Amino acid sequence: MSGSLMYFRGDERPAWVETVTINGTADDMTTGYTFSLQVKLGTGSAVLTKTTNITGAAAGVVTVAWAEGELDIAPGVYRAVLTATRTSDSLEWTIERNLTVQAI
Repeated sequence: MSGSLMYFRGDERPAWVETVTINGTADDMTTGYTFSLQVKLGTGSAVLTKTTNITGAAAGVVTVAWAEGELDIAPGVYRAVLTATRTSDSLEWTIERNLTVQAI
């Protein structure tokens, strides 16, 4: 896991923008993929599951836009687990980042 995300509790911006390459190649994520995100505290169950406002673009770019109240979670260090599923064959890849939520 490389990189990390940092927000204050209740933030809605900026969106999380991730660029993904697989074996040095960036897929066009504009169509043909579905996305989901789980925010977990350690190995426990998800405190947030998200399947909306996640969009793909050319060159392997995926953007997670936060909706009002989604990051209104207790301050701490979480695991943000983003999964893209290719609709043609249901193959998945997963990106994980540390997500730190700070108190206001």
